[in-house]
Amino acid sequence: MRGYAGRTRFVLLRAFGALAAVLAIAGPCANAAHARATPRIVGGAGVSIADFPFQVALYDPHAGSVSAGFFCGGVIIDATHVATAAHCAIDDTTGRVAAPQNVAVMAGSGHLGEASKPSDGAILDPAVGTSLDPSYEPETNDYDAAVIRLAHPLWQGAAPAMDGRSNVAPVPVSAELASAYANPNTALSPISAMVSGWGDTRAESPGSQGLNGAYPTNLQATQLSLVGADLCGNTYGGPLSSQQITPRMLCAGVQGGGRDSCFGDSGGPLVVDRNPAQPPNPAQPPGDYVLAGLVSYGEGCAQPESPGVYTAIADPSIAAFLTSDPPQTPMGQRGFAHRPSAGGSSVRPTLTVVAKVCTRHRCTVNVRASEPPGGAGVSTVRAQLGFHRRALCTRRGKRFVCARTVLREVQVRAMPSQHFLILTNRLSRGDYTLQLTAIDRAGHHQLRPTTIRLLLR
Repeated sequence: MRGYAGRTRFVLLRAFGALAAVLAIAGPCANAAHARATPRIVGGAGVSIADFPFQVALYDPHAGSVSAGFFCGGVIIDATHVATAAHCAIDDTTGRVAAPQNVAVMAGSGHLGEASKPSDGAILDPAVGTSLDPSYEPETNDYDAAVIRLAHPLWQGAAPAMDGRSNVAPVPVSAELASAYANPNTALSPISAMVSGWGDTRAESPGSQGLNGAYPTNLQATQLSLVGADLCGNTYGGPLSSQQITPRMLCAGVQGGGRDSCFGDSGGPLVVDRNPAQPPNPAQPPGDYVLAGLVSYGEGCAQPESPGVYTAIADPSIAAFLTSDPPQTPMGQRGFAHRPSAGGSSVRPTLTVVAKVCTRHRCTVNVRASEPPGGAGVSTVRAQLGFHRRALCTRRGKRFVCARTVLREVQVRAMPSQHFLILTNRLSRGDYTLQLTAIDRAGHHQLRPTTIRLLLR
């Protein structure tokens, strides 16, 4: 899930219980965040969430913990919307927009703690909608922007201020402000910016996919310089390259390398201070921060002469999309829009969970089927057991680690009175999802599968 060629910043979904450890591709990827004593975003340092209160983590709520399910960063736009990169919102196994139930947001904390025991005042909020920029082009990374709509507001009433005390606050998203303070093409002097996230802290060579990266559990940040489009285009452009630097892209880095965002930082914020320190006035972050970009892609991480590429907020179309509360699913995109449901929903069967029992290695689920008047009677229930595992994916000739959702058929027994018994095989400890679909004798399928979480400890 999430990612393709270039330096797409996805995390390696470090752990999904014992089953994921067994099925994972060989290599020291799991728990890589503990490989260093003082991990940091490449060339940066640990920071307080109060210094970046608009930073959030996107994670899979089925993974068992925020740390295990973390895959991308995001930026608070308002109380119910979070901006991120479009490639963070794509399920790599299907090429479609990730289902909202597979995405959640952690705000208000710089620590990727256990989902069951949020630390540092963390707010865990499920997504109810995901939208891609309608012009998003995965082959070129152009228009790499998406919006996550949250189930619950992050605050009530007036928006909190970025005052260095609030752990949750929105950052200004404005094409006008970004153009005024984050335009290296017209600036008379270098413009400094800050990037933050929980991504890979190791410098990665071009072609690397972060397989042996070090992923921290505490928020990191580093300072970069904005790079003009002409200079950045010398790295990524050329007549034979599809990675052209477009007006929707902004570059930032360090000429000699050593500081950068990296894998796992995707969708996170690149900010500039609209009132940088000038004697006798000191800088006043985070109150003066303006969103300049969203982490998008790059060639390696922290490499000399290879700046990172960010989705540019200064482009009016990007800013307008992020602040327009777009529809839940994008329209007209190749393979991205959800397929509409078939007709006949008025007589489709439904399922009710009667009982669920999980022992150490197996689960048994009892469900009862029902239909509205005129139904043909439920004949069977299709059961699929889903779990995550890491795999090597290929996109545009490059291989990278992605998280695949594996679905396996599970045995179902018909019982009296429209009851059905689902029996799993022997399972390793871990987090699973059971998807059940009732099918009646006329061939009508349940409109939406019944999803049950199975947790074996």
